[in-house]
Amino acid sequence: MDITVSPASWQSNWFAPVTGLPRFSSINPVEAGAVIGHLIELHRSSVETWLEGYSRLDSDSRIAKAWEFVAMEEELSDAISKVWAPVSHLQAVADNDELREAYKQCLELLTEHETWRSQNTSIYRVFAELKNSQEFARLLPVQQRIVDLELRDFHLAGVDLEETARNRYAEIVMRLSNLGAAFQENLLDATQAWTLHFTDQKALAGLPDAELRLLAGNALSRGKDGWLVDLSYPCYSAIVTYADDRELRHEVYKAYVTRASDQGPQAGQHDNSSIIREMLSLRHQLAQLLGFQNYAEYALVPRMTTSPGLVMDFLVQLAERALPFARQQFDSLQDFAMRNGASEAL
Repeated sequence: MDITVSPASWQSNWFAPVTGLPRFSSINPVEAGAVIGHLIELHRSSVETWLEGYSRLDSDSRIAKAWEFVAMEEELSDAISKVWAPVSHLQAVADNDELREAYKQCLELLTEHETWRSQNTSIYRVFAELKNSQEFARLLPVQQRIVDLELRDFHLAGVDLEETARNRYAEIVMRLSNLGAAFQENLLDATQAWTLHFTDQKALAGLPDAELRLLAGNALSRGKDGWLVDLSYPCYSAIVTYADDRELRHEVYKAYVTRASDQGPQAGQHDNSSIIREMLSLRHQLAQLLGFQNYAEYALVPRMTTSPGLVMDFLVQLAERALPFARQQFDSLQDFAMRNGASEAL
């Protein structure tokens, strides 16, 4: 299938590498939404054209042609992923206003598209007819598994619901997607907002040269001399792993584990508490809409176990068996700390 993703107005062509890694340095955030939108339209039009032809076939001919649909969709979805994956990755590691806006725009488009696809009764019928046909038994085990998983996911996306409930499902999914993006933005903002600036290297005693160079580079990138600690994981790990100063380790640890919350040195700034509460409420509504008692039951459907009770039983048994060994390790650590100058018990 020929997937053309290069209109004349898109010059960089960063989004369609045939092999190798994406050309991250050439990514144009302004183009990202347009490229994703174009590929989604291509996906939809290709699917609708295929389904129109499929509907005109007799039953036996439809079954013979059904597996062709899987291959076509795989290629179309892969083209979208080649654009979305590098944009999503960059937003997480090199956040800026343009990337953030492109990420949100693409995420909304993709969420809407996924809901359209997962609630499309015509697509669902392709897999259902194949599952219920004699041809299904002649498929390879991996092909049968793909069909079974597709049918499961259609049910989990509400394909069986009546129209009002399906619309509510779509609203919840879109809101959860937006809340997830806002949660990530708050976390990124909180990570970058808190810093400790050092001009005396003695305050960072214990850090190896590589970690000191990391903190020096961090300071330089923000127009400062000396060494700068923020809450990015490499900075956090450098301090809590190597710094001799116990109070410094404690200060950085507390700031790191309370990011984007109502606790710690940034209490109330970039706070995700209300977002978490709304997400919990919406997940519960989503699960009940689909006939589950709670979100845990819904989330476990594609996993190895079948009920929240079994999960809790497993965790309790694991804790009971691990606790004696954990106590032994703690005693060893306590002994090591005291022999190496610790001033108080752990």
